[in-house]
Amino acid sequence: MRRVRQSESQTASPQSSLISRVRAQHWSRGHAHAAGCELAATCDLLVADEQRATFATPGVRVGLFCHTPAVAVVRALGGGAAGARRAAKLLYTGEPIGAPEAAAIGLVHELAPADGAAAAAHALAEKISRASGAVVRDGKATLRAATSGDAAADVEAAYRVARAAMVRGCLHPDSREGAAAFLGKRDPEWST
Repeated sequence: MRRVRQSESQTASPQSSLISRVRAQHWSRGHAHAAGCELAATCDLLVADEQRATFATPGVRVGLFCHTPAVAVVRALGGGAAGARRAAKLLYTGEPIGAPEAAAIGLVHELAPADGAAAAAHALAEKISRASGAVVRDGKATLRAATSGDAAADVEAAYRVARAAMVRGCLHPDSREGAAAFLGKRDPEWST
């Protein structure tokens, strides 16, 4: 497993960058087992080799349940009882699952052909990098805020988070630049 990194400013917090550090876009062409599965589950986006990548929490087979990877996997699969149900086979058997099954349960975002995971991850990173960095960071923060705490259980609270973010977004210079570029039929020049 490797990280696809994008440079970030020294002042950016770990929560603000989409493709960096541990919460990176990862591509897997091999085995993401135990802590590797935990790391994969904490990624914003995960691209895997559909033929070779496997994911497992094998501790149960050697007498130690993978407790910390279980937290990351369950949260990645939606959290709560629904996430636990999707993760059950992976956690209780310790047996590896292939990338297609990991995609079917929601752990993997994109399957790549054999030996194509790195190229697919880079292509995905390229698509994301065409957007305003500030807008993507704000969107990521909104997603996290609207799906955690009180907002996770209360749709009105989630919409309050989203409405406040929408107002902030409309006032950001990149919003004006995006509209002007669209109307002018040109590529935008983002501030970040």
